[in-house]
Amino acid sequence: MVPTLSFDRLRSILVATVMHLPDTRTRPNRIYDMADAALGAFAVFFVQSPSFLAHQRDMERMRGQNNAQSLFGIDQVPSDGQIRNLLDPSHPSIWPRRSGGCGTPLPHQETASQNPG
Repeated sequence: MVPTLSFDRLRSILVATVMHLPDTRTRPNRIYDMADAALGAFAVFFVQSPSFLAHQRDMERMRGQNNAQSLFGIDQVPSDGQIRNLLDPSHPSIWPRRSGGCGTPLPHQETASQNPG
């Protein structure tokens, strides 16, 4: 039986990964953290709206909080375009790859016996 991967565990893996994203920006304009952009990109998959930022602003206005902050811990919610601008320069090799279902360990979690190569 394949173990399940809870949302909290998935989020913690993602946060651990995005905390070390390289920042290729050369100007001092750094309103958004790279981690917030990456978490925002991940959060888009949970939102049923064409605009992630607009949806979060609507939630904030109507409910006093938004999913970006409460579920994903995003401090500053970047726009869709800003997420793309920040993450597009990132080389794919920085992102962990999964080869199977939710129970498959990420590459950095595998032991030598699981991955003898």
